[in-house]
Formats: sequence, structure tokens, C-alpha cells
Amino acid sequence: MNQKVHAPYHFVPLSKWVYMPEWAHLVSHDHPFEDGHSGVIEYTLRNNSPLCVGSDKDGNLVRFARNPAGIPVIPGSSLKGMLRNVLDIAGFGKFNQFDDFKLSYRDISSKSAYLDLIANNKPVPGWINYDEESEKWVFHKCSVAKIHHEEIKERLGIAVSNEDNAIKRYQKLPLSSSMRADISAPKGMKKNRWAESIGKGSTEGHLVFTNPRVLGQGDKRSYNFSYFFFNRQGIATTDNIQQQVHNLFENHRSISEKVNGQELDQVDYLQRNKHPEYGIPVFALMMRGEVQSFGFANMPRVSYKHSSLDLVDNLASEHSEDSYFSLSELLFGTLREGGYGLKSRVMFSDATLTSKETSIASQPVVLNSPKPSFLAAYIEQPIASDYASYGYQNEKETAKLAGWKRYPVMRDFKENRPSNDNENVQTRLELLTENHNFSGRIAFHNLKTEELAALIWVLTLNGSQDHYHTLGHGKSLGAGSVQFELSLDSKTNSGSSDDRSILDWVDLFVLHMNEQMVKGEWLQTPQLKHLLALCDEYISDENDFSAHDLKEFQKIKNDKAAIEPLSYNGATLSRVNSAPQRSGSVAFGKGRLSGLINKDSDLHLELHELADARQEEKQKQKKKQELTKAAQALQDAPVIEKSLGLLQHIVIGQEGATASFKKDKAKEIRSIGKELKQESLSKDEVHALCEVLTSINIAEKDVQKLIKWLEKQ
Repeated sequence: MNQKVHAPYHFVPLSKWVYMPEWAHLVSHDHPFEDGHSGVIEYTLRNNSPLCVGSDKDGNLVRFARNPAGIPVIPGSSLKGMLRNVLDIAGFGKFNQFDDFKLSYRDISSKSAYLDLIANNKPVPGWINYDEESEKWVFHKCSVAKIHHEEIKERLGIAVSNEDNAIKRYQKLPLSSSMRADISAPKGMKKNRWAESIGKGSTEGHLVFTNPRVLGQGDKRSYNFSYFFFNRQGIATTDNIQQQVHNLFENHRSISEKVNGQELDQVDYLQRNKHPEYGIPVFALMMRGEVQSFGFANMPRVSYKHSSLDLVDNLASEHSEDSYFSLSELLFGTLREGGYGLKSRVMFSDATLTSKETSIASQPVVLNSPKPSFLAAYIEQPIASDYASYGYQNEKETAKLAGWKRYPVMRDFKENRPSNDNENVQTRLELLTENHNFSGRIAFHNLKTEELAALIWVLTLNGSQDHYHTLGHGKSLGAGSVQFELSLDSKTNSGSSDDRSILDWVDLFVLHMNEQMVKGEWLQTPQLKHLLALCDEYISDENDFSAHDLKEFQKIKNDKAAIEPLSYNGATLSRVNSAPQRSGSVAFGKGRLSGLINKDSDLHLELHELADARQEEKQKQKKKQELTKAAQALQDAPVIEKSLGLLQHIVIGQEGATASFKKDKAKEIRSIGKELKQESLSKDEVHALCEVLTSINIAEKDVQKLIKWLEKQ
């Protein structure tokens, strides 16, 4: 039976559509919008579960942020970040706030693609070193032999063990110290060569250490060996060494050790304690003469084909495109080179505690840090038999990231007791108990009506009393659920007061986003359904948000299991149904943004085409709205006048008509015919009706039938 996968977080699906508002090219602090609004939102924030918005750390205790008077505060920057994330999702903004690097994998389970890759491409030992003259990393191949730890202890009087990490071993025998050894002929079934007579032999080399090997079947003593690098060769030049060195450093920081009171990971240690001439020892996986991956072990981690950014760009390049401005970027500001950046038009004060303080310190807990290498959760897994990744060497299809990581609102705060005594991963939190009140202000300047509506929708989460934001530390344990109560004081740029209620503003944003959809309703998209579900205080009643034990992850990997879909109100939420279509923006490349356009860019050409298509769609929508309004105005008119008017509207709207339009109008023509048959028509009226009908080129069968009847009158 496959392992069920759960986690203290879930994901809102990514979208192919990135919404760039049609006024994006007009946003400015200095030039007011005609429908601009400025003012202040006064709010009370109440926490529904224990809350820790930390600042300083006292040992392993994260203390709550406080002002100079010692009163707990929530920094405005924390609130801004929380709300911006919600608007990025709800406003179909950019998914670009992540560290981009290529992950790597090492799968030593039987019949794995990794083992096939290693078997067919034996790792090559060597050294990487940064060349100051060329300002590039270079790779020198070398030869390698194994050396028994017993040999080291017997000859050098220094004990090293497979249980020691590489840093501990290098502290005993640093890379800077060379030594001599005799190299044996190949021995045994695997034809390994061994360094012997260490300290007295004829070949000069260096001891190279790895982190502990995972013990399998067989004699435990057989794992007690390290490596002896010798016979360094000339530079092996390949085009992608720089990227592979970068990947090596990014992917080997999980094991650390205190050195002279300072915590260092393996990369930090080797960079600070490299060989003065040779650099850092590595094993290279090479295919067709190119370095595919560097590692610190003879079975190196292999870089996936794609980085996170590659997968996002494959979905929709607008997510990382500087010429595209999302709704949250327009409101909260964004950095751009060349003067195209925008200042925030929404300013957050710190929120200050106004109720009596009741705080506690949690027991030591482990705050789970989600890792993108956890394929069961971070990559969409739509087909169980075809487990997706960031792209193995032989994969044809490009996978999709699971999306926006969100911690669900939980009804209870649960401390997870550490499974071991490693104090480095333990944290204690200074928590305010539930039902504390904070007050704060949000000032806004020159926001368009739709932008202010967006801000209020985000603050109130669709105006619901049952939905909460998650804030601060300990969200994976159920801490940090908060809710706002708002008071709006806003004036238009013309000086008049806004008299809309908070719920009116919420409805206005829903209407606006519905109008931006090519098809369907905004609140019915998978993005909004998942977002609001994860903000619901009852979501944890239907889903398991507990964390797995470390020992369970290998079974999940072997079973090729995937995180359970989200269940909400008794139904499983689809991650694809009603997803919005990719659509352009009429603001793309307009006005001041024209300077960001590269005429030679295929992407920019495509975005221009999408913008033109969007403009056509908007014109059709406008025409449809006008026709609908005009048709409604005719409903109480005399039958002949009403019939002529409705038929003329069909003539106007038939160009480029959709199948649904044709179907609706065929039905309308039949209805017009029924009403006309109840009337006594003059020759002039018959002539006028036939003249309009002959101009209609849809619903031909119904049109001809009505014309034949009219001609008999």
C-alpha cells in the first residue's frame, strides 16, 4: 500500500495567465488618476491562534518584536509581505519571489535511473579552482585510489571513521597537507586501486574525505575508507563548468559543523580551507565530454535538467518578464532598472498591541522548512505511473511546479517535540496567546477604484468572517492565524468622500476580476478555490497537515507517491478545472513602458499579439454589453419596433460570432417570429423586416423560414 503524503503546507496552483492591468503604463505618484483615491484604512488585527512575529533571537528563543517602550508590535513590512502574497495569488500576479537554482538528486534505490546513469558514466576525480586571471572556475582531472581508515590510523596515528562528516575528517587531515603513498594494482571484482604505505610511498597525493555513507547490507567495516587523489592533470575545459560549480555549491549545504565556534557547512568549510594551489576536490559526472554535475562523493549528486525558473518560464514567461507589471507590483512597488521601478502607493505602519499582554514561551519545536527537492509536494504529479521531477537527463516532458506554498489556517496550535537532541534545529517561540488586539494604519495614495477594491478584498479575504491570514513564526504548527476589522476613510482625487461599504468594495473587485477573465468566473478558478480553502478555519478538519517523520520520506520516494489533493466542504478540489486561459494585456508596451520592448524578441512579439487579441476581445465584450443594454431597453417597446431593433442588433453583432452567440440568436429569431405572428403587419412593416432579415448571415434556416412567412402576409 502506497504511503499517503501530507505536509503542514499545501500549494495553490500556478496559472498560465498573468494579469497586467490595462492602466499599468499610467501608474505614477505624480500624476493623479481621474478615479484616484487617497486616504487611510484604520484596522484592528486580532489573532485567532498563538502568534509570534519575531525580531531578535535570544539563544534558541525567538522573541516577539517590540517597540522602544517594550510593547509588542507587528512590523509593517511583515504585514505588507503577507498581503502582497495573497494579492499575487488572487490578482493572478507573477510567481517570481523564489531563489532560483538547479536542484540535484542521488537515488541509490534499486533499478533507479540514477544508478543506470552512474554505471554508464563513471565519475571522474579532479580539482576545481578559481582562476583569478580568467575570472573563471577551471577543472583539472586527476587519478584516484581508495584508502582504508585502518591504514590511516596505523601509519599516521589519526583515527577517522565513516560516522564522521567530511568537515571533522578534514580538521584532522587538512587538504593543505600532502603525503606520499604506493598505489596498488587493481584488486577484487570492482578492480579498485588502493593507497598503501601512506607516508612512505613513491606517489605524492592528498587525502579526500566525504560525508558518511548510507549503510546497506554487508560488513559495516567495508564502508570505512576514504580517497587518495594523485597525478593532477591539465585543465579539462567544458562550456558549462561555471554553472555546474554554482550548482555544486547550492546543493551541498545540508551538513554543517561548528568550527572555532562558527557554524560552517561543507561548502563554506572547503572554500575557506581549500588546497592553496589545487583548490577543492570533486568528482565529476561527464557525458560526451561535458561536465553534467560535480559532487563531493564518488556517487555525485546529479543536477536536474531544469531549474525552478525554467519550469515557471515554460508555463508562462510573463512571470519573469520585466516588461510585464502585475497588480501587486503596481500597488506595492517593484524594482526595475532604467527608471522603470515603481514606489509603493500603499504604506503600512507597525501594528501596536492595544490589549493586555499574555505571552508564553513554547517548548522546543522544530520549524519545518519546506524543501523544493521533495518531489511529492513541490512538483505537480497528475499521473501516478509517470512520476515528474525537475527533469532527468532522459525526460522529454517538462514538469510543472506545484505553485504558491501556503500554510493552512489550523484550529489548534500543536507543538512538535524534537525527535532528537540536536539543538541546532530546535527553536522556542515567545507567543502571544489567542485573542490579542493590535491597531494600525494603512495609508494609500492615488489608487484607482479597482486597486483600492483589491486592497480591501485582500485584507478581508472576500469579506468573510470565517477566513484568516497566516502571519509570523510557527505557521506549520498552527500559529499565526489573524483577521482584520477595517475602518475606511477615503476621498477621491476630486475631493468627494467614498460612501461605499467594505462589502461594496469587495464585490467591486470580484466584478472587476470577472471582467478580466476570457471565460468563466474568477472565484471558481482553482487558484481562488485553493487560496480561500487554505484560509478557512475549518480546512484542517478535512485534511491531514501533519509532518512526516524523516524515515517516511524514503518510502514516499520509492512508492512515487504524491501529496494528497485538498479536500474542502466534502469535495476534492481540482487543480485544473476552470483554470483561466492565457491572455494578453492592452497595456503591454504602451506609453512609458515602450522603452522596455525589444523588437527582436520573439517573446515580446508574442506578447504584442496577445495584447492585440485582448484588445479585440474587449471590443467584442463592449459591443456585446451595448447590444444587451439596447435589447433590454426594447423589451417594453411595441412588437414591430422591438422586433426590428432586435434583428438590427443581430446584424451588428454577427461578425466573428461564436457558436453560443449563433445558437442564442437562432432561438431569439424564432421567438421574434412567434410574436410577429400575433400581429397584423402593414406592407411597409413587412418590407422593413425582410430588409433587415436578408442582412443576417447566421441561423440561415430560421431566417429563411421567417422571411417566407412574411412574404405571404
